Amino acid sequence: MIQPMEIDDFALLNSDEYCIVSFNTPRRIVSNASVNGGFRKARHIVNMKVPSNNPKQRKNDTFPPLERTFTEFTREHGLKGTAVGLFTSASMDSFRFFHEKLDDLYFFACVTTGLANARRAGDRADIQNFNDIRPPEGTINLIAGTNGRVSDSGMIEALCLASEMKTAVLHAMDFRSPVSGKHATGTGTDVTVFFSGSGRELPYCGKHVKAGELIARVAETVLEDSLRWYTSNSP
Repeated sequence: MIQPMEIDDFALLNSDEYCIVSFNTPRRIVSNASVNGGFRKARHIVNMKVPSNNPKQRKNDTFPPLERTFTEFTREHGLKGTAVGLFTSASMDSFRFFHEKLDDLYFFACVTTGLANARRAGDRADIQNFNDIRPPEGTINLIAGTNGRVSDSGMIEALCLASEMKTAVLHAMDFRSPVSGKHATGTGTDVTVFFSGSGRELPYCGKHVKAGELIARVAETVLEDSLRWYTSNSP
């Protein structure tokens, strides 16, 4: 485990079991996270390792609810206030982070990667019904953000931009879906998170503005580095 690292107004801590981003004050966050997803104000973003749900790898057939697992984790680690929860069975050795500064702004990204359930959007689903069944984890969990004050629509734009970059990197590195054989666009359990700050106003985060360029660039850096590790270390 590395020591907590301060990056301007938040701390970053990671071990072989988790990555925690903790803010000095609650931040506006948007995500598709399993716990406290959607638009939230939160003090923490937690990416935690959980056992694989792959029938060939798991040791038993019973998993506690993710919400309960997460509540116990935050209590054990003394995390006060709302926390956004991400889960992965990927190795935390894949964790990478990077940030860039420009004037009074920073742009940050960190990621863990696993591609055991790589898919292309539109592939035939593994679960051919609408039941709420926990899918297997592979998971690219990407967290990005800035200390700039991003509008709600800009935050969604940034989330889309980070996801586009993920797909671009997977395509460039020729990762394929085992279902269709076509280029993967992610995994079946990916989570993308974007956080905003209270600094300079940033109403837009698309491809035509500097904020969008920098968000995509930091995301690209961590994704490429992490996926190179995955390529070298996957079975």
